[in-house]
Amino acid sequence: MKITLYPFKMPTTQQQKGVTKRNGKMIFYNRRGTSNPELKGLLKKHAPKAPIAKGVPIILNIVFTFKHQKKSLWGRYKPTRPDLDNLLKNLQDYMTKLGYYADDSQIVVLCASKFYGPKHSIEIEIEEVSNGSNRSHTG
Repeated sequence: MKITLYPFKMPTTQQQKGVTKRNGKMIFYNRRGTSNPELKGLLKKHAPKAPIAKGVPIILNIVFTFKHQKKSLWGRYKPTRPDLDNLLKNLQDYMTKLGYYADDSQIVVLCASKFYGPKHSIEIEIEEVSNGSNRSHTG
């Protein structure tokens, strides 16, 4: 399954959310502008009818493209914030909740990158790994 999303605004990360302590309990809240309803809505439109079954290993490939006016930067890596691993957390949580796959633990290969480009986009590719995978890792 391959989908491309074109959000008006790129998603915020969990680290941009606020935390406070009340009555001895930690309370997390969305700071102004840090909720991601647009991302959730775009993902919901493309959600599969049924999730990839639990226990089926998957490869998840995600490319974040951040809009930039300078054409000379298009296609180049974006080495600045937001952190790539933090961008992935919200996206993976939404994908699990919306039924793309049964559980995050199914992801056995995760490839992610962030670039500059002509407009905001998020490309997502999910592929089931065949049981006869002959990949071996030595180290």
